[in-house]
Amino acid sequence: MKALPLVQPAGKRKKPISRGALATISIFLGAPIVPLLADTPFQPPPFKVRDGFEITLAAAPPLLKYPMMACLDDMGNLYVAESDGRNLTTREEIENELPRFIRRLPDTDGDGIFDRSTIFADKMTMPEGGLWHDGALYIVSAPYLWRLEDTDNDGRADKREKIIGEMEFDGRANQHGPYLCPNGRLYFSGGHFGYQFTGIDG
Repeated sequence: MKALPLVQPAGKRKKPISRGALATISIFLGAPIVPLLADTPFQPPPFKVRDGFEITLAAAPPLLKYPMMACLDDMGNLYVAESDGRNLTTREEIENELPRFIRRLPDTDGDGIFDRSTIFADKMTMPEGGLWHDGALYIVSAPYLWRLEDTDNDGRADKREKIIGEMEFDGRANQHGPYLCPNGRLYFSGGHFGYQFTGIDG
């Protein structure tokens, strides 16, 4: 089999690549990858746990699809900050659509598995965090830190209060939180962008 010549620096000689080898490489690189991307039933990844501990799948599709952060309320309901699965990269795109939301998942039979799912708060920018405190959900969804409250116990936040803002944001490296510290203050991470803060007291 005649070898193909290679362009190489003067004074250096390498073993030539044969036509057969090039054909094999081109076939490999051109092989379809569709079967690898085909939809398959959800299977949680394997975990190794220490003796005496157990991991149980608490919630899975279709109850939720793109979870990011979560927290529990006083009654054991799970609040999940969820994405819509798209990579919107600019503030304008996100604010035009307000595609993200907060899910509320109760465990109605007390078996430790969440069995229902409702939208607690929709039309959010990028809810990245969550804290249940004193009957309300606190969450950073730029440009504001929000206090979300369900005043009529229907599972939806009918009262939305902007605690502090504004924070600049886009589709990446935004703020996360908040977190309640022992000193009674709320803290959240800063992200990569600027701020112009005004509290609820002005």
